[in-house]
Amino acid sequence: MLLLWFLLSKPAYCRNLRHFKYCVLSEFVGFLILRISDFCDILRAEAIIMLFKRKIYSKFLAWKQESCGRKALLVEGARRIGKSTVVEEFAKNEYKSYILVDFAKASEDVKSLFQLHLEDLDTLYMLLSVHYGVQLHERESVIIFDEVQLCPKAREAIKYLVADGRYDFMETGSLISIKENVKDIVIPSEERHIKMYPLDFEEFCWAFNEASLIAYIRSCFEKREPLERSLHNKAMLLFKQYMLVGGMPMSIVAFLESHKDFGKADAEKRDILELYRNDIMNSSKNQSPSPFQGLGDLRSDSGAAFPP
Repeated sequence: MLLLWFLLSKPAYCRNLRHFKYCVLSEFVGFLILRISDFCDILRAEAIIMLFKRKIYSKFLAWKQESCGRKALLVEGARRIGKSTVVEEFAKNEYKSYILVDFAKASEDVKSLFQLHLEDLDTLYMLLSVHYGVQLHERESVIIFDEVQLCPKAREAIKYLVADGRYDFMETGSLISIKENVKDIVIPSEERHIKMYPLDFEEFCWAFNEASLIAYIRSCFEKREPLERSLHNKAMLLFKQYMLVGGMPMSIVAFLESHKDFGKADAEKRDILELYRNDIMNSSKNQSPSPFQGLGDLRSDSGAAFPP
């Protein structure tokens, strides 16, 4: 195919056999370099994201050991804090297989499964397994409902899925929407809620491979001893960077990828803030106006505002 593409696109350069071989080799090397560069970029991005060790992971382990499938785990938190990433990483590491149902991307056919086949869980699991191409193993697999607030019926089905006991279930939901889209469903009692937040300073230091510095700070704190001056300065520099970059994963990724360019990190934060503004606006539109709304603007005949 590469040879055919070359012959059709660059016949003028093939004046003789030697030049032809040189051109083919040059094009192939160029093509190979581009593919390797793309692959390296992907590996680099994955490596950066993998640096984000999160404390909540240990809480996931505790849930898995304590619940033994008797409760689903609902991870709540603001958008863009890394809920889906850490949940999927947990599923990869701690289970034989997993299915990730992302309701932000799932088709209506997938969403309808939780209404049509709730009384026939064998068929439900079989269809999910076929659709996602994943073999499920009893008590060794987990099914993740990502952005579960977008499919309230799937969340309601948790009651019956957990009672069946074959698999573990994890859910992620954004704070604003998860509390809104529950009007027409029965919220399952078989959920354990856990709150997730952006990276704290300790997690931020882990992302910069400074775990030993954090251990040293903790040791000095427990012994009530001051830090050595150079390490104190290093810790303060990291803390100032944390104050400017923040704990949002994508902001930290931008900061690392740009060789500590605060402007790139700030651009990511501004994108996230705009996302939050849109969410708040959409949420306010969906809420019924309060009967007391606007009372603060009422004025008496004399023009004085009513006291609060």
